[in-house]
Amino acid sequence: MTNRLIQLIQERIGSVASEFNGMDLTPEPLRKLKGGWKKTTSLYRHLEGKQGIYFILQNENLDSVVYVGRTSDGKREKALADRLWGHLESKSSVRQKLQSENISLDDCFVVTLEIADRMRRIQLEHLAIGVFAPIANAG
Repeated sequence: MTNRLIQLIQERIGSVASEFNGMDLTPEPLRKLKGGWKKTTSLYRHLEGKQGIYFILQNENLDSVVYVGRTSDGKREKALADRLWGHLESKSSVRQKLQSENISLDDCFVVTLEIADRMRRIQLEHLAIGVFAPIANAG
């Protein structure tokens, strides 16, 4: 019975993890999301209206994940651009958590994965948090 449970876990993790193959692994500076007064940046336009998950990296190295998050189809933050913009606000909990670890969110990078399906976003976010154990996700 235990072996069957392990087999099911491995199968399901493999199925969920295969979604990561569609990820653009080019880290973008998070600060590129914000433009000047009434100016939209190319990064914001690229992420606007897209649902998905994102990895905030301390630097350009993909192994420096400090936070993993996802969009939630909410009314306030409608997509990746809005969600990440919210983190850049001065009072965001992600910013505060990183500051407590002497990491400046403004100097971080982001990698995103577009995923339309809400349940799949939740699964991938949880899997990534379990794998990377980012410091800003620790509660």
